[in-house]
Amino acid sequence: LLYVKIPDEVTSFGSYAFHGCRHLSEISFPASLLSIGDYAFYGCYCLSSSRIPDGVTTIGARVFYECATVPEFTVPSSTVSIGNYAFYGCRSVHDYYVYAAVPPTLGGTSVFSGIASDCVIHVPSESLSAYQSATRWSSLTAYIAGDL
Repeated sequence: LLYVKIPDEVTSFGSYAFHGCRHLSEISFPASLLSIGDYAFYGCYCLSSSRIPDGVTTIGARVFYECATVPEFTVPSSTVSIGNYAFYGCRSVHDYYVYAAVPPTLGGTSVFSGIASDCVIHVPSESLSAYQSATRWSSLTAYIAGDL
């Protein structure tokens, strides 16, 4: 298994940055990170944790596609958009923690496609109704809990 520490100067991951790194198990994101490009961690089947750092505004399409071993994802309050299929096939995820007060724009109806039936998307309690009525988020109301 492989651990990668990204230097503090890095502000974005380009598309396909770690695409297909099957043995990548852990990555240390820099605090300076602002965006994660499309397909950045697509097919990183052994990734075991992913706490997206504060400051990230954009999570691209299919970023964590098929990262089947991650138990939870934390999406920071700074995030304004999440690309389609970003978390597709993340079968082991039981909890998503989305700290944005304003629901991030979802790039399609399949951002959380294949979500486990017992999965919970935790959002700020004061924003619960905004998430439940937001475009594309409204189809996920059965999973959304306002408990942050």
